Amino acid sequence: MAPALLPVLKTDLDDFDASTRELCCLSLDLMFKALPGALSEQPVHELYPSLLKRLDDSADPVRSYLELNQVAAFTKASQYNYEFAGAAMLFAVPFQAFGFLLSMS
Repeated sequence: MAPALLPVLKTDLDDFDASTRELCCLSLDLMFKALPGALSEQPVHELYPSLLKRLDDSADPVRSYLELNQVAAFTKASQYNYEFAGAAMLFAVPFQAFGFLLSMS
C-alpha cells in the first residue's frame, strides 16, 4: 500500500491549499511511524527534497508539524543511515527558532 501512496502524497505536498499539505504531512508521518526502516533508497531520495521545501512552508501548521514530528519519523523510516538525515534535523531547529523570532516582531 505504501508504494502506491507515496507518489500521490509527494505530489500533494506541493498542493496550493495549506490544509491539503497539512493532511499530507500527517499521513506521511503516520506511514513513517508505522513502517520503521521500510523506506528504500529511491523513496528516500524522492521525498527528501519535498520535505525540505515544507520546512519553509508559508503555513505555520504545516511547517510546525514537519519540524516537530516528521523529520525524526522520516529518518527512522529509512533503511539506511544517510548523511543528509542528520542535516535535516540540524536545519529544523534554526528554522523553528527563526519562525519564533519573526512571530515575536
